[in-house]
Amino acid sequence: DLNIYSFTFVFTLLVFCCATQDVAVDSLAIALLPVHKRALCSTVQTLGLQIGFFSSSSIFLALNSVDFCNNYLRWHAASEPLLSLSHYFWFWGWLFVLFTVYLCVAFKEPAPAAPLGALAVYRQALQVIQLKPVQRLAFVLLFVKLGLIVFDAATLLILLDKGFGTSNVALFAIIDFPLQILIALFAARYSSGDRPLSPYRVAFVARIVAGVGGAVLVYFYPVGPPSFFWFALMLLGSLLYSFGSNVMFVAQGAFFARITDDSIAGTYLTLLNTISNLGGTLWKPFVLAAIDTFSTQCDGCQKSNG
Repeated sequence: DLNIYSFTFVFTLLVFCCATQDVAVDSLAIALLPVHKRALCSTVQTLGLQIGFFSSSSIFLALNSVDFCNNYLRWHAASEPLLSLSHYFWFWGWLFVLFTVYLCVAFKEPAPAAPLGALAVYRQALQVIQLKPVQRLAFVLLFVKLGLIVFDAATLLILLDKGFGTSNVALFAIIDFPLQILIALFAARYSSGDRPLSPYRVAFVARIVAGVGGAVLVYFYPVGPPSFFWFALMLLGSLLYSFGSNVMFVAQGAFFARITDDSIAGTYLTLLNTISNLGGTLWKPFVLAAIDTFSTQCDGCQKSNG
């Protein structure tokens, strides 16, 4: 039986460790790169996130899907996937620990000129929040993704509800991965100048267009596994949306790296990224509640008209 308290404690500890490492890596990137190359921080971060997401999520989704394994990886069908959740957790958990130990032992980071204590860092962070430009930026970050939340929160759920299939979702991720690596490198070229947010505006429009088009496609998608025509249409919409998402992320990260304070670089970047992430998650419960309110389900089928 699942012990919810132990489960909550373990995952709270895991998220705490990941968040602490995230702050440290942000600070290390600022310390290692010269000012004129700090735009590369977001590019490296994007590449790392794409590789990490692909290896830890997409690969698992594929290898844990019986349909995907039987359709693409096996000569003979079987009832079990190639990879279980428990084995995957063990592998990545130990890899996380070993990599952290390696960084602590083998990597010598440059010593700061005037190291700050924890209280001084938090005091400076509070001063940063009180700055009027930062408050205006925080307001924009909290609301800029409001028009994108429906696509982010509901598209995959509705497609799966209509029978699109997890194996096809996994195939989407596999096709999408190499393209996103190229997109991140492409976005870095145009985000490293004096106007790093210029690609952000273009990508935002592309993402809105892809989101609206995706909503139309999801609405008219027929119940059941996709035909080649529908698979190609959904893949095209997904790639366009991912293009906008990745370019926005790279451009935003380049802008954050340009305006950060070196003395609290990791805390500064994490603060801005946290506000940005909050703007992407704060509205999801309301969107999902609205979808549940305005959706109907057919008798005898899984079709959703929301």
